Amino acid sequence: MPLFVYEAQDKDGTQRKDVVAGRSVVDVSDCLSQRGLEVSSVEKLKREAGPFTSKRFIGWRNLTYLNHFLLTASKNQLPLGTSLKVLAGDKENRRIRTVLEELGAKLEKGGSLELAAALYPDSFSPVFSKVVRTSEGDQELPHALNGLYVYCAGMQTRVRSLKGYLMIPAILLFILLMILIDVPHGFAKIFSNFDAALPAPTRIVINLGEFLRNGGALLILFAGLPLLFILSRFESVRYQLERFKMNLPVLGPLHEAMIMERFCRVLAMLVSSKTDAAESLHLLSSVTGSAVVRRQTLKAMAQAASGGKLKDSLLATTLFSSTYCWALHNSPKQEISEAELIS
Repeated sequence: MPLFVYEAQDKDGTQRKDVVAGRSVVDVSDCLSQRGLEVSSVEKLKREAGPFTSKRFIGWRNLTYLNHFLLTASKNQLPLGTSLKVLAGDKENRRIRTVLEELGAKLEKGGSLELAAALYPDSFSPVFSKVVRTSEGDQELPHALNGLYVYCAGMQTRVRSLKGYLMIPAILLFILLMILIDVPHGFAKIFSNFDAALPAPTRIVINLGEFLRNGGALLILFAGLPLLFILSRFESVRYQLERFKMNLPVLGPLHEAMIMERFCRVLAMLVSSKTDAAESLHLLSSVTGSAVVRRQTLKAMAQAASGGKLKDSLLATTLFSSTYCWALHNSPKQEISEAELIS
């Protein structure tokens, strides 16, 4: 989802400049207005062009390693800038080495970790910036980095697991496609020697096999998939596709569970960093990549911005049970752990 830089004034008259994800300038402006902010400007965040630029997402594995290294350095009160430059010397991957060197140079010049991470918006999300900014001001950077490290490690594990889960269905789908292309063609030759009419299901399978065999598979690949990609740019289409994925047998519940787990991990970090309910829900709306969760979360954000509690706002989404919301609301100072939120 695209990132946008905005400038706005809150209800207390404080000027704010931050980065959020959204569909468009209008979408971001509407969300900020619903949060009670008086928006003065919204601009799309500019990135360096080119497929091999170091600004691309560096991957969950590298992000986990980087957060763990930053956590270790901050715990031992080592200078983060120098530490990152030393670490860069051990990296063979040019892109990762460039990221570490640029982060280190920014920190050595006196910049904050938040501003240094802003060089790489595709790898360090607005949630990262928010959590780090709050912790740097309160001298709780190790605690925040520990939460970010746990989150990235969890995402790395889940992505690896998802690849394993999808491997078997992908192989079965490939085998089914090969059977559909080859087997009906052979049966069609056999049945052509009989004068009896074939049953309708058999004719459908044979015609489908012939269609795929005579270029239908390539037509779907080079025309159907691009068309689906174009249609998926529309919010309503994305929403229906997401509902379809969630209702799939076996894979649907797995997909939904991974979305909610990511939601809860990020929610735990935002709650720990004392982010207000409306801003937390705004940041969470773009974290999971799910159009269903985004729509429900933005509704909850509007309720929280009008004075509602986080518990009531989450309950209104119908994505969470009343027990979950009660536990979140009644935990001491809302300092509930990530594991408890996920469970």
